[in-house]
Amino acid sequence: MKKLIPAILLTFLVSISSQAKSFDYGDKASMLTEIQAYNIAILPHLGDNLKQDKDFMFKAVEAFAPSLKHADSSLLSDKAFMLKLVVEEPGSLSYAADSLKKDKDVVWTAIFKNKHYENEHALKNAHPSLLKDKEFILDILRNLDLPASTLKYIDKSLQNDKNFILEAVKDDRGFLMMGMPSKWKNDLDVCKVAIKTSSHLLSYMGKDIQGNRAFVLKAVARKESGEALEHVSDALKKDREVVLAALQSSSLALKFVDPSLKSDKSILLIAAQTHARDKFKNELFFEMIEPKFREDKDILAILGK
Repeated sequence: MKKLIPAILLTFLVSISSQAKSFDYGDKASMLTEIQAYNIAILPHLGDNLKQDKDFMFKAVEAFAPSLKHADSSLLSDKAFMLKLVVEEPGSLSYAADSLKKDKDVVWTAIFKNKHYENEHALKNAHPSLLKDKEFILDILRNLDLPASTLKYIDKSLQNDKNFILEAVKDDRGFLMMGMPSKWKNDLDVCKVAIKTSSHLLSYMGKDIQGNRAFVLKAVARKESGEALEHVSDALKKDREVVLAALQSSSLALKFVDPSLKSDKSILLIAAQTHARDKFKNELFFEMIEPKFREDKDILAILGK
């Protein structure tokens, strides 16, 4: 049986090969029809005239992107052709000549101007020299539509450059914290810049930062940021000053307060005041407190019941 399987496979391949050889590999219309029908066995046999034909190869790539692998090298180094092609299929950059993988216009077009969506994955096909170009990469990262995973494609020299990282997370780009090497997630300088985007980025920061009292106190005290209390250390969830700061920002932080403080009526009164200020439904507040406080007259008075 073991000898039979290779024999059957060989017969099948020979059959396909002989079938493919019956085609006129230089005929534009018939070859394009076959590619559009996913008869990719013909691709290695394409005539040189078609491998050099811009219109044919463009349509072939539209039908089956890896067709570009069989294009003539003259097309793969043709900037105008590749600029047009990466708009249609950004992954085509992977087949481009090195000279075009180094070309900022071509790479930028593949990432930001393709017909589908911003495609950070196209960055992985850029030449390594571009992936360590600090200003070029920063220009890319300044586009807020790209996810934090974009960082994994850049050169390690930049990923480990603190000045680069500090610049990268500026101006509401703190979300890039999600894709950073772990060492920056515990770097106080980096985290101080990143947290300006949103206090909820505490969830992506390291344990040292989540347990840094001064840092956390400022983070949860920001407007509508109290719920970031969810992501701080257990010790700070029972820290009275931190908890009060969070509750004055958002009553919903009460969900994350340590049980030892949830039985403290003075804490609940502050939370009730914030809840009433923000005009949240009372039912939501009652779900967060112990049953014995749901009929407390002082709390009910604050909530307007």
